[in-house]
Amino acid sequence: MANLKRSFCFVTEADLDREAAGGVIAEKQMLHILGKFGDVQVIYLQRKKRGSTLLALLLLNLEILKSFSKDYDVYFCRGLVTSFSVLFLRLFRKRVKVVHRTPLPSAAGEVRYLGYNKLEALVRYGIFHFLDKVVLPRVDAVCIPFSEYTSDLQAMGVKKDRIFVVLHFYVEEDFFKQPIKKTIDENFKICSVSGFHLYHNLFALIEAFEILAKSEKGSELFLVGDGILRPFVEKKIAEKSLAERVKFTGKIPHLSVPSFLAKMDAFVSVSRTPAISGSLLEAAAAGKAIIAVKKSEGTIMDYYFRPGIETYVVDSFSSDQIAEAMRSLYHDSQLRITLATKAREAAQRYFTQDVALQQYSSLLNEICRGSK
Repeated sequence: MANLKRSFCFVTEADLDREAAGGVIAEKQMLHILGKFGDVQVIYLQRKKRGSTLLALLLLNLEILKSFSKDYDVYFCRGLVTSFSVLFLRLFRKRVKVVHRTPLPSAAGEVRYLGYNKLEALVRYGIFHFLDKVVLPRVDAVCIPFSEYTSDLQAMGVKKDRIFVVLHFYVEEDFFKQPIKKTIDENFKICSVSGFHLYHNLFALIEAFEILAKSEKGSELFLVGDGILRPFVEKKIAEKSLAERVKFTGKIPHLSVPSFLAKMDAFVSVSRTPAISGSLLEAAAAGKAIIAVKKSEGTIMDYYFRPGIETYVVDSFSSDQIAEAMRSLYHDSQLRITLATKAREAAQRYFTQDVALQQYSSLLNEICRGSK
């Protein structure tokens, strides 16, 4: 497949002009992978440049329309709106292949985690539910990160032979090169890397750290990232008199994340969504002991990182449970090292660039069979 030079159009609702947030990093990684197999044109939603989401969407669709004047073999789409637009235009050029990439089987099902008010959530759910039903059964391939999502997609009318397990994010080698930290320095350093959004339950983490800090004086919490909830998080920390123990780093340049993680003793994920975050994968690759909260639905996290083997999983967002998990890692160095080692092994097994290349090679061989 690598010897067959093909042409791709990569269409995404991620704004690639933004600073290197998780979604932007993932899209640039997939562009890098596709570049190994052919020439790639990129069309993306330029919110930052246009200053308006509606204007950016309009211009995005105009760019998609213009792209059909060229002879692309495959359109790789991220986002239901982009896939819908490409499918509509394909009515006039049926030979074009369309690949839809999604981290979860249903975009409508993800709405509940995103913190919208009830009316907006209802409207968004209705739109995404409609697009799920229209788009997913009609594309040539649906790329998901977890094989167990297959049954959900089949229930929405997607044929099994059009469903492919393909990485949406891989971890760069620099993360795997970091030494596994075996001893605590002056303080026990815990970190969380995420956006400051409602689907990350940072308030539960702060309450848990408050409990830990009362008994373990040599502990620090590092909050990496930014977002609309940051002022509220800062206020909460000030109210609890934790300002000297909780450090805000803001956004860290992606190239600096491996060395930052190398200094940490534990990583905590408090995401509400069933999807697996890129920051958690990077922490695993960097050899960190990971604390995660059990999801009420979806088993992707448990499949790749088994509770008690590769991760320390707590049953709920209970601050007491999260605090106890942090305390256990603080005092039990053998547990901390074992979890860190096993987490790295899992990341090496499932989330490297080589794995992504193999998966995309198989995908392209299958969907391009018989064309040109």
